[in-house]
Order: sequence, then C-alpha cells, then structure tokens
Amino acid sequence: MNAAINILKELYKLGARKIVVFGTPYIGCFPLARTFLGGLITCSDMLNKEAETFNKMLKSQLEYLQSSLPQSTFCYVDYFNISRELIVNHLQYGMHYIQYYFSTWKL
Repeated sequence: MNAAINILKELYKLGARKIVVFGTPYIGCFPLARTFLGGLITCSDMLNKEAETFNKMLKSQLEYLQSSLPQSTFCYVDYFNISRELIVNHLQYGMHYIQYYFSTWKL
C-alpha cells in the first residue's frame, strides 16, 4: 500500500492533479490463482478477500490524499466488482466462447 501511495504523491509533485487509480481485480478467479490456491475448479476466496481489503484501504487512502493535496482529484475505479461481474455473468456480456472456462467454477 505504501508503495502505491508514494507513487501517487510523486506524481502529484511532478504536477499531476487528476489521477485515475484502478483497484485490484477479482484475482482469486484468475487461472494462476485457481491453479495454486483454489484448485482447478474453485476460485481462491482468500485472494479475493485480500483484494477486497486492499481496495478498501486504497479507497480510504485516496480520500485522505485528495483532502490533503490541494487541487488534487483521485478517481477510484472499482475494478474488483467490474471483473467479478464479468466472470459471474459472462454470458450477459456476450462472452460465449469462454463459457467453458467459467461454467465449472464455484464462484
């Protein structure tokens, strides 16, 4: 977390005032995470919970930075829920060819 915040502060020092920050995605369902932590069929709840916790802390830190750095605007993008939605409801988004990969997952 500190590394990310330090990078944002450095960008501010360099003159950036409007910064978009993406949260961590729903990483527990990525193939590598499932292979090593969740099993081939199950997503890793542990990684997803860690990502959620990190994102909450990040959002809080962004609010603090925005209040403490004059004229700064930090836009947080909730990539966790965006990526989760795409995985859970992939057919609604026209992802028919990847249905095979997601259909056996326990989300």
